[in-house]
Amino acid sequence: DLKEDHHPSKQLDQEHHPTRMTTMMTRRARIVRLVYPVLAGSFGGNTVICAKALIFLIQTSVTTSENQFQYGGSYGYIVALIFCLAGQLYFLDGGMRRYDAVFVVPIYICFWMISSIMGALFFFQEIKHLSAIDIVFFLLGVLISLLGVLLHSTRPQQKEPYCISDAMAAEARRDDEEESGSS
Repeated sequence: DLKEDHHPSKQLDQEHHPTRMTTMMTRRARIVRLVYPVLAGSFGGNTVICAKALIFLIQTSVTTSENQFQYGGSYGYIVALIFCLAGQLYFLDGGMRRYDAVFVVPIYICFWMISSIMGALFFFQEIKHLSAIDIVFFLLGVLISLLGVLLHSTRPQQKEPYCISDAMAAEARRDDEEESGSS
C-alpha cells in the first residue's frame, strides 16, 4: 500500500489537481481571517477586566486608609492592561487593514463582549450571584450572538486581503504611469 501511494503516476495526479490545493487554501484563508477579530475581541475583553480591577484597587485605596498600590501585584494589573490594550489594537488594526470592516467589526464586538462578561463572571466571582435561569439565558444569548456572527461572516467578502507592501507597489506603479503619461 505504501509503495502505491508514492508511485509516480499518483504524484502526477496530485500535482495536476489545483482545485484540491485551492480548497485547502480557501479553508485556511477563512480560518486566518477569523484570527484577527477573535484575538482583538479576546484581548479587548481582558482589557476591560484589567481596567475594572484597577478601578477597584483605586476605589479601595481612596475609600479606605489602605493603599492598594503598596503591593507588587497591583502593578501587574497595569502591565496586563497595557499588554492587552496593545494586543487589542494590534489585531483590530491588522484585521481592518486586511479585511472588510463589515466582517471584522461584528466578530470583534461579539468576542469582546463574551470574553469581558465571562472574565467578569469568574474573575470577580459574579457567577455566584446568578440563578440557573440567568445562566441559561446568558448561554442562549451567547449562542444567538455566535450564530448571527457565523451567518454574517460566511458571506462573500467585498474587500480583497492585501498587505502594505502590495499597496505600496500599486501606488508606485500608478506614480510611474502618471510620470510616463505626462512626458
